[in-house]
Amino acid sequence: ISENLFRAIANSNLEASGDLVRSNITRPVTVGSSINAPGRWDLNSVSITMKVVLVLLVCAVAAFADVDVTPYNIPVFPEDAWIGERIVNGQPAATNQFPHQATVFSTNNNATGGFCGGSLISPIWVYSAAHCTRGFNWYHIGVGSINRLQQQQTQISNHVIEHPQYNPQNLNNDVCVIRLDNPLQINAAVQVIRQPTRSEQGQLWVGAHALVSGFGRTTNTGPISNQLMFTGIRIISNAECASVYGTSVIVASTICGRGWDFDSQSTCNGDSGGPLILRQAGGDVHIGVVSFVSGAGCDSGHPSGYARSTHFIDWVNANTGIPIVP
Repeated sequence: ISENLFRAIANSNLEASGDLVRSNITRPVTVGSSINAPGRWDLNSVSITMKVVLVLLVCAVAAFADVDVTPYNIPVFPEDAWIGERIVNGQPAATNQFPHQATVFSTNNNATGGFCGGSLISPIWVYSAAHCTRGFNWYHIGVGSINRLQQQQTQISNHVIEHPQYNPQNLNNDVCVIRLDNPLQINAAVQVIRQPTRSEQGQLWVGAHALVSGFGRTTNTGPISNQLMFTGIRIISNAECASVYGTSVIVASTICGRGWDFDSQSTCNGDSGGPLILRQAGGDVHIGVVSFVSGAGCDSGHPSGYARSTHFIDWVNANTGIPIVP
């Protein structure tokens, strides 16, 4: 499917079933491999699919009321893969196991919205994916609970900084930071996760055992989860990842992984923007922002893709004032 093919628009005639949208084709379509910008999901867990010659699984669209969401598609090489995300074949998180986990529900003045994850990187800053905030102007942030519907602390913000080189067509530089008006209260359930240090900036972490967490879908067709889930991820080389998605998608600022126990452990719809972390003796370190998975299915075994945190430490510092540790 060629890049920038369509807009997905909620079909009011099908609203009762809540699972179909129509797509307006704006450019010629060639059926083939593609990726699909992921991550947004309905607060009410309404499933939405699109038809573009064939039915495509959408990881990043949702309806809070009427929907007007624009996903982007680009060719990938060489396998059948569209981009999306959710935690599949994972396990429930324990209380306070991921105290840096945030929920991000983005809305417009007209009440459309989408659900994502995020990471608390200071008492007033949440790190997430740019595709989660693009096109929205209000961001409902929740922290402090493994139950999506019972967050300990909540705030609404209208201040987001997206990376100026964010490319919605190939998801390069898919990062943003959201500023809160008031500092969150730090406690056992609400903790800041540290960014990579300057000395870690050259780390690739290939072969490392990382963890990814989120409230996204736990199956390809299920709703987003009320329970925080997590799974182990084995970091792979960018060369291996590019053999699936191509070198326009997999760049120096991308980090990829496959399931630690088996390949079909992965992220899914609603996990976008959430944290990819390493557990270290000195504490957890944030190494990636959930960005995409294969549209062939969350359990397809294709790699999951993340924005590489080491690539953005200077950008985060410049925009948040959070100091870079040597």
